[in-house]
Amino acid sequence: MHYQDQLLKKIFSGILFVILISSQCFSATRPTVTLISVAGMNDQFWLNVHAVGKAAANDLGINLEILYSNRDHYLAVNIARNVANRKNKPDYVIVVGEKNSASRSIPILDKAGIKTFLFGEMTSNESLKIGQPREKFKNYIGKRAIDDYMAGYLSAKYIFEKAIELKRHDSNGKINILSLEGVRETSFNSERVRGLQKAMKEFPQVVLLQSVSANWNYNDAKRVVGRLLARHKHSKISAIWCANSQMARGAQNAFKNNLVSGVDWGNDDVQSIADRSISAAAGGHVLELGWILTMLYDHHFGKDFSASMYKNKVTLMDYKLAKKILKWFGKGQWGTIDFKKFSKAYNPTLKKYNMNFSAALNSLNK
Repeated sequence: MHYQDQLLKKIFSGILFVILISSQCFSATRPTVTLISVAGMNDQFWLNVHAVGKAAANDLGINLEILYSNRDHYLAVNIARNVANRKNKPDYVIVVGEKNSASRSIPILDKAGIKTFLFGEMTSNESLKIGQPREKFKNYIGKRAIDDYMAGYLSAKYIFEKAIELKRHDSNGKINILSLEGVRETSFNSERVRGLQKAMKEFPQVVLLQSVSANWNYNDAKRVVGRLLARHKHSKISAIWCANSQMARGAQNAFKNNLVSGVDWGNDDVQSIADRSISAAAGGHVLELGWILTMLYDHHFGKDFSASMYKNKVTLMDYKLAKKILKWFGKGQWGTIDFKKFSKAYNPTLKKYNMNFSAALNSLNK
């Protein structure tokens, strides 16, 4: 019996030693990551993206720094230059594919020896210049984006079907719609518009009266829609499609019709769908920064990911899902997700990444 006790003590001590060494190893080599955000500190959608990133960094043990470019792509490139010139450089920098800032920042960061990851996608011209990850620039190691094309398609298809179901057609049987685009020099916008166009081909009774940029902005959308409704006052407007949900809320405020859809899930957007003010919003990419940080954490600890593009599956949020999101996350309580569950470094038996909003929701039930 005494021998068995001694053996158990040795085994237990060995386990504690391994745990101690592992924890010291992980804490001593905490990866440092800098995000050069396209947004400011109060942007509704990006506020949640940043909050998710902070929650994931806290889970995983990452030192996360967020630098804000306030939608100024020249400032974003200057921030990249300043980071590249630091004496103590971060292990990784995340750049965002907007207004050519990523394609100008990647060569600067690559030359400085900083591993860089792209959040989003670049235009075709940018991609020709930069190439794929690890192709022309060895420190440009990966990219991840949502399927903006599918987001535009699903959000458009939903309101077209609803308009037909509710018989919102005019006397000629046409479903007349308006479209609000975001910043047109971005892949986020162009891909979502391409999705809208795909949906329109499937619904020949839908007529797009006019498409105008409202710069991703609530107030711009509200003002623009007021003008468009006056301009098309002799047409029966059935629905409005928007390239993001901030514009959808602004459009609904002027339109006073709940057949409005968008893309992105800010706190107010989720609440608007739960209140049935707007119909639906495609998204799930609010978690994207969390997924990117998980992949970078794994890369840092020897679990490298493929250099090919990772695309996040899009989820269409309707009234039921909005209620569920408010139940689980309230007003941005993203710390309820444990990002360690999705990490290969923390879960050595994990063979394939399963990173999307549905997987996050399912993990909360386990």
